[in-house]
Amino acid sequence: MVAFKTKKILLIFMIRDCLQATREYEPLIMKNNQLQNLKLLSYDELVKRKKTATGAIIGLGIVVVFAAIVGIYIALSKKQYALVAVTLSIPLSILPVAIVLGNINKELKLRNSTNNNQNL
Repeated sequence: MVAFKTKKILLIFMIRDCLQATREYEPLIMKNNQLQNLKLLSYDELVKRKKTATGAIIGLGIVVVFAAIVGIYIALSKKQYALVAVTLSIPLSILPVAIVLGNINKELKLRNSTNNNQNL
C-alpha cells in the first residue's frame, strides 16, 4: 500500500513538472508560428519552399494512393471490413503539408499584391 502511494505521488509530481515545462516553453512555441516564420523569409526562399511542399504532396500522394489500394485489397480479401475505414483515413497524413503549402501561397499572394500596389 505504501509503495502504491509513493508511485502515485511521484506520478503527480512528474505531471506537474511536465505542465510547468510546457508553460515555460509556450511563448517560444507561439513565437515560432508558421505564418510569422514565412514573413521573415525572402521571396526566393518562399518559392523554394513552395516547390518543396508541392513535391512532397505529389510524392506522398502517390505513396498514399498505393497504400490505400493495397490496404483496401487486403481488408476485402481477409474480410476485415473495419480495416477499410482505417485505410480510407490514410490520406489525412497529407493534410499538414497541404496546410503549409496553403500558408506559403497566401504569403506569396500577399507579397505579390503589395508589390503590384507599390508599382502603381
